[in-house]
Parts: sequence; structure tokens; C-alpha cells
Amino acid sequence: MGNGIEIAWNIYHLAFILQQNLLRPVNLMSGFRLSPLQVQVLNVLKDKKQASMKNLANEIRVSQQQLTIIAKKLVKQGIVKREYDLNDRRVIRIRPTGKGLALLDNWSREVLPTLTVKLESFREDDLIYLNAAVERLTNLINEEN
Repeated sequence: MGNGIEIAWNIYHLAFILQQNLLRPVNLMSGFRLSPLQVQVLNVLKDKKQASMKNLANEIRVSQQQLTIIAKKLVKQGIVKREYDLNDRRVIRIRPTGKGLALLDNWSREVLPTLTVKLESFREDDLIYLNAAVERLTNLINEEN
């Protein structure tokens, strides 16, 4: 069993490698300029229809300040809309626009197949191992949070 520092470094390094070697090239090849976090925001909003900034920040596990920056960028692009809650003006709600939902659908149709093509360079037994490892890591992290 590795020590905590070594494991932490390996996880951080894995995130960097995934971003550099899979996610960024796939986004560039597909022409989409949304970050993984922006896509995650849109996915959550698609499922929930709308959410308060506080609840959305908790759902995607970022600070409200960080979500505010992301939301401002998405609002500026017309992808989401910010609205005050009718019952409590202190609460800001965010919802996807038609443009945002269409963009997410296009992302699903273009980016995911592009990533699939990139993964096809792996051997079948490596893909099975990779999928099992990703599922196990996801479950471990979700159990802790």
C-alpha cells in the first residue's frame, strides 16, 4: 500500500494526463470550447431544469465563488440564464437556455464519439481494465463524499 502523499500525487498526475491527452485534444478536434466543468454544469441543469447557485455549487462540488465565474461566462455566451428566485430575492437561480441545451446535445453527438475513436487505439483487454478501474475509482470517491 502506497503512502497518502504518493497516492495524492498519482491522482493529481492522472487528472493532468487525462486533461492533456484525452479531454483537451477531443474538445479541440470537435470544435467545442466548453471546459469539462462547464459541461458538468449544463448536464446537471439539463436534469434538474434549474437550480440555485448554492445547490448547483454543492452538486458539482465547487465553491459558490468558482461557480459564479463559470456562470458569468455561460450567461455571456447565452448558454444559461440567471434569475432571482420569486420567493426570495437573495437566491439566484440558474437554468439552461435553448441554446445551452442544443449545445449540450451537440457535444454529446460530437465529443463523445470523438473520444470513443481515440479510445479505439487501446487493446480490448486494456479497455476492459480501464473501464473497471474508472468505475472502481468513481465508486471509491463517491463513497467518501
